[in-house]
Amino acid sequence: SELGPVRVAINGDGFDFGSDNTYTHGIAVSNGKDYGKGKEGDSIKITQENEVEIMHYKQPPSDGYNIVSGFQQIAKNGEVIKRFIDKSHPDHKEGYDIKDPRTSIGYNEEDKELIIIVVDGRGESTGVDLTELAQLQIEYGADDAVNMDGGGSSTLVIDNNGEPAILNTPSDGAERAVANHLGIYAQEGTSGELGQGGGDEPD
Repeated sequence: SELGPVRVAINGDGFDFGSDNTYTHGIAVSNGKDYGKGKEGDSIKITQENEVEIMHYKQPPSDGYNIVSGFQQIAKNGEVIKRFIDKSHPDHKEGYDIKDPRTSIGYNEEDKELIIIVVDGRGESTGVDLTELAQLQIEYGADDAVNMDGGGSSTLVIDNNGEPAILNTPSDGAERAVANHLGIYAQEGTSGELGQGGGDEPD
């Protein structure tokens, strides 16, 4: 079947500010073409057969048809990675505890589901730290999850009858120009549901 329009899109990797926003920090591959400046990172790999894997890659894997990278893998095998939740861990950093706007991609291996979370912050919503972000992913069923670029970059867009609609409130007050994004297509003739979190999660 022909691919229809992008149904859901979120911001992707961190990048270097400047006149050219295409320089991602991590690995970036689209339709088999490696276009990223970074060659290593915690990444979401999607093969041409739509098989998904989240892990740290030291170079673009040969079967990575689409790859978008983030800053850190925050959950593995259904648990928060220890350096984020344990402040005494030698690899723990103060930035992990800052409540900010966040974007995260998770994956449920059994159900073959991507779990996309965007959290607002720096306004009426306070944001979340990386432990809270990982816990949210696990609550929604993620085995593994990555923290993507956040702050003013965090944006969730859906297709609203052929027009883009922003579901969150970007902290910059408007969409930020970013280096890349992850777009989700649906084949023509298929339908699906977009799940939105309730009010019990952190603001």
